[in-house]
Amino acid sequence: MRRSSGGVASLALRKTTSLSNGVATWGSEEIIVNLNESPQVNRVYAGNFLAVGTEIWFIAQESPGVDTERENVYFFRYDTVTGDVLSYDGSVSTLAADLPVDRMEADADYMLYEHLGTDKGTDIPVWFLDGNNRAHVFFGVGPNTGPFNIMYMYDTGAGWSAPEVVATTAARYDVFAPVLLPTGVIQLYYADPWPVNWRTESFPLDGEIMLKERSVAGTWSSGTKIIEGEDYSIGRVIPVLNGHADARVMFAELAADNAESSAGGKHIFIYGQNGFLSREESPTNTSLPVVSGSLLAGETLISSFGSWSAYPSNLSYAYQWLSNGSNISGATGTTLALTQLLASSTITIKVTATNIHGSGIAYSSGINQAAWATLTNIPGSPVYNGVPRLVYTGGDYIYSGGADLTKEFWRYSISGNSWTRMTDAPDTFKNYTSSVYAGGDFIYVTRGDTTKTFWRYSISGNSWAAMADADYNLGIGGHAVYGGGDYIYVRQGGTKTVFRYSIPTNTWANWTTIAQAPANLMWSELAYAGGDNLYALAGNNNAIFYHYSVTNNIWSTSTPALGNVNAGSSMAYTGGNYIYAFQGNNTPSFWRFAIDTGTWVALSSVPANVRWGGSLVYANGYLYGRQGNGSSAFWRYRVSN
Repeated sequence: MRRSSGGVASLALRKTTSLSNGVATWGSEEIIVNLNESPQVNRVYAGNFLAVGTEIWFIAQESPGVDTERENVYFFRYDTVTGDVLSYDGSVSTLAADLPVDRMEADADYMLYEHLGTDKGTDIPVWFLDGNNRAHVFFGVGPNTGPFNIMYMYDTGAGWSAPEVVATTAARYDVFAPVLLPTGVIQLYYADPWPVNWRTESFPLDGEIMLKERSVAGTWSSGTKIIEGEDYSIGRVIPVLNGHADARVMFAELAADNAESSAGGKHIFIYGQNGFLSREESPTNTSLPVVSGSLLAGETLISSFGSWSAYPSNLSYAYQWLSNGSNISGATGTTLALTQLLASSTITIKVTATNIHGSGIAYSSGINQAAWATLTNIPGSPVYNGVPRLVYTGGDYIYSGGADLTKEFWRYSISGNSWTRMTDAPDTFKNYTSSVYAGGDFIYVTRGDTTKTFWRYSISGNSWAAMADADYNLGIGGHAVYGGGDYIYVRQGGTKTVFRYSIPTNTWANWTTIAQAPANLMWSELAYAGGDNLYALAGNNNAIFYHYSVTNNIWSTSTPALGNVNAGSSMAYTGGNYIYAFQGNNTPSFWRFAIDTGTWVALSSVPANVRWGGSLVYANGYLYGRQGNGSSAFWRYRVSN
């Protein structure tokens, strides 16, 4: 852009011919607009330029040579490919060979606003494009001595709107700046009042900066004063293009008429959404970092860096993950891969934000597992009684049946939170099937219902074998448990009878050799608590709880459970002093029994009611639970809770 004070009022475009290491080699000038009107020598003022595709769009205003008045406003589009100049809507063009556009052409084809009579412009218009690529233009209208009106026009999509007076100010020249917010709201900053003749009046000149907003619906607010100063209107209110939300406009206060004044001469201000921006601000956290992801082994957590107030706002970040308040070695990125140990701890992250003035630190809230975490569902549905119990075989794997009354047999990977289908059972499982792991390579499974069938599954061979049938039908509501050493105990459902199976001899002991339970056992489970101890919930809709001494072959009554037990009840021993239990009976109740004191306590309820097919097993610090009740839901509980 060139402003001429004599000769030709022209706009010249200087083109680059090459760019090397950021340094441009400039070509010759090309005059594209000439607004000279003989015999008067004019000036031309170009507003802001925007690159739109392969075009450069700009606005210009003509002035008489004496520069006492600004006149008509013009809009031009320069095509960098063809070299042509186009009108705003593209309906008129001046070919490259016919350039420059002269004053007559500009008045006829490129004029946006015409000043008539004493209606004169003030200085360079300001404009921007909205999200729909439509122009919004602001310019001043009024006498040379002021006051003047700030005018606004915009592309409606069907042509230009009528000029609208947005504000009236005592200022003159271009002491205003529009800013388009991401929401579509337009802010207009302007200086008011302004001296009639700043060249002759003495300081202070008592300027202030005002703000108006245009809503998305098109309504302008009343003016609000954001700061009062001595002379903001010397110089311009400048929009910060492509700036941060905290730096929308900048302006200068000339505090005295010379820079040697004790007032310090010129002061520069930057203003945005949070008010005035300090030029020296170390980072201060305004919202904490947030850690997201599932707290499960094999999963990955990710952290945000939070929000910070700082100037300059270009920050660098450092991260440190913590487990139970201690640094995790090497965990200094935005993500954290979880091991089994980490997944069972409380995880936080420390974020350090730094700029040239210093650093700030913020910690995320600690996250740990909820009492019950939801895992990948058991494949196959529904899960009722015709599904073998959950069995943990050590290491990474838990086994379960699949869909009810089928041959499906599945293996769950703890580290992968995934299921794999194994070799099907020799025949369909029946109601009240049960399964037990007795160490080594084998899982033992009762087929269930009124059958005597007893199978053995080889973990290493992924194969099934038929073992010796029980002497009697195992009955409705039967359950098997490993009793230590060489024996598996199987409760016959609906009776007082308990059978004992010898693993090394593949034989069943005569049922009369095992003492009968004090009452019928049904829809409940046995639990082996190590050493000499077997425990049994009587089930059958009562709270009776028994202890069986393996060595002495004696049953005794222990402390009753906290509620009546029925279908879906299950127990798991975690080692040490505790047995955990589902109540079943279509409830979400979950209990813990302390062996040393003989007391029950209620714990956090499971996520849904447990009934037919409910099951519980312990593995590596966690209890894994199956809902049953027609659902394939599978959960995990951290015992340390």
